[in-house]
Amino acid sequence: MSFSLWLALQHLARARRSGFLGRVSILAACGVAVGVATLLTVFAFVQGFQTEVLALLTDMNPGVFVTATERGALDLESGGLDWIAAAPGVAGASPFIQQKGVLTSGEGSALRLRGIILRGVDPVREPAVTRVLAACDPPFAGFAGPEGPGVLLGAALAEELGVLPGETVTFTTLLEAKGTERRASHSRFFVLGTVRTGLYEFDRRFAYIELGAARRAFRAGQGGDGLGLRLASVEAAPAVVALLRGRLSPTAWQVASWQDLNGEIFRWIRTMRSVLFLALSLIILVAGFNIAGSMTIIVTERSREIGLLLALGASRATVLAVYLLEGWLLGLVGVLAGGLLGAGLIAWFSAHPLPLPGEVYFIDHLPARLTPALVLSIAGAAVLVAFFALVLPGLEALRRRPLDSLQGEGGIRA
Repeated sequence: MSFSLWLALQHLARARRSGFLGRVSILAACGVAVGVATLLTVFAFVQGFQTEVLALLTDMNPGVFVTATERGALDLESGGLDWIAAAPGVAGASPFIQQKGVLTSGEGSALRLRGIILRGVDPVREPAVTRVLAACDPPFAGFAGPEGPGVLLGAALAEELGVLPGETVTFTTLLEAKGTERRASHSRFFVLGTVRTGLYEFDRRFAYIELGAARRAFRAGQGGDGLGLRLASVEAAPAVVALLRGRLSPTAWQVASWQDLNGEIFRWIRTMRSVLFLALSLIILVAGFNIAGSMTIIVTERSREIGLLLALGASRATVLAVYLLEGWLLGLVGVLAGGLLGAGLIAWFSAHPLPLPGEVYFIDHLPARLTPALVLSIAGAAVLVAFFALVLPGLEALRRRPLDSLQGEGGIRA
């Protein structure tokens, strides 16, 4: 152990037993600890929010949509698009039919209606693409109802319509007929249960029926509207989209990834992260100023000790290293304490998530997620700020002359 580090440790050990300097050191370390804990907790919430939204978007919805520009143009029997399921980066594929319309329940004064998207899915292939059927209550056991085709409603949609499993609802939509003519279509479905995806907007806008029933009701025996794809990795979306767009006719097919469909959400999250980082970084800067002020006081209080070290032959570099190390160790103690405090807060909020209004924030709770990269980046930034904050106190110690430092009460008089 070098002399400078040994002396810095001795100073910190004595500071615990001394009144004034001990309190100054403790307050400086506490400032860093509060700053680090605040940054860790807030960014764990932001990271958790982003991770949760991304996981739900790609688990409860296909990562890539391949949609025919003409409804019903996907041939479900020929297998002409089977190569898509085997494309690099694709982990699963399932056909769908999607129809917008109005879902109604009740009669007369109790009539309730909501605009929804009714999606027909293949119960055999869909589990390889999304977890929608696994999120059913009661557990999914098929789309067959006792009195006709069954439907699964989003949980929030079922609450708004006031329906329970076992009741019936009516779906009304406009279907294309000859030319520009359209005809109204009314279909009754038996409510089998609800789907709770965790995404409020999905749970209040989507309902699900069997692909064959959707084909008979809305496509008059034609094929599907497109394919939903599950990706081997969410980062593979741009490469998969580029591959499919290069091989499919742009006039006949549209290809869109989760990034294309939800780009605004993640741009908003990135903006929020940047603003929070700038605002909360001020806490670390304030903690750095606290350390600088504390070390300035300590250098002033120990001026005679500095003079004695210089008079005994210690180099100015050695004296500078003593006070730089002392301040850096204070910052390190604060970082470690703040890391433990932040980890404790994050563990608490992970076990007791904060509720959120789903209609505003997409999800109904605020998750916290702590990653090693997040901890290392915040801790490293705090240590660097603490180190650079010691430049001025270190220069103050370096400017001291032995004779000037030893003069004063109880010291040597010239």
